[in-house]
Amino acid sequence: MRQNLNRFENAQDSGESIFLDSDTYADIAEYYLHLGQTQKASQVIEQGLASFPNSTSLWISKARIVLTTEHNIQQAYHCLNQVEDTSNLEYTYMLAEIMLEDDQIVEAKELLNHKFEELETEDQQDFLFDTASLFADYEMFDEAKNNTKAYINLLDMFGIPHPGK
Repeated sequence: MRQNLNRFENAQDSGESIFLDSDTYADIAEYYLHLGQTQKASQVIEQGLASFPNSTSLWISKARIVLTTEHNIQQAYHCLNQVEDTSNLEYTYMLAEIMLEDDQIVEAKELLNHKFEELETEDQQDFLFDTASLFADYEMFDEAKNNTKAYINLLDMFGIPHPGK
């Protein structure tokens, strides 16, 4: 990541063009977003979308920026409507987050439960952990606790050690 970030920033400073894939643009945008540099993150996404207008990762990143910085729920939905690969887990997480922000709590839970049922058992572990974090971010602590318990139960089922064991 660091190497791609340096290449990107050097190209921006020098006015040169470089080739980056869509996921690299999304990673760089997420990096800037994490630093609180939302304008830079948005610019990176727009550059990426100019080259990769059908990029799932870029549209999801754009939806995240629009939701978290502008709090524009409708625009975030619009960004997700541009995603062609709706089977992508990040798409599901982002859609659920928008729904939670839009007070569609029951629908968000149904979406996540449905997606959980579609996953292979080994993928369900990470999914439970990720959704527990999502619920905690929205101060839905009972749901976060339930998903954490289910996560630990799956770890126990597979004999995977964890801090509570």
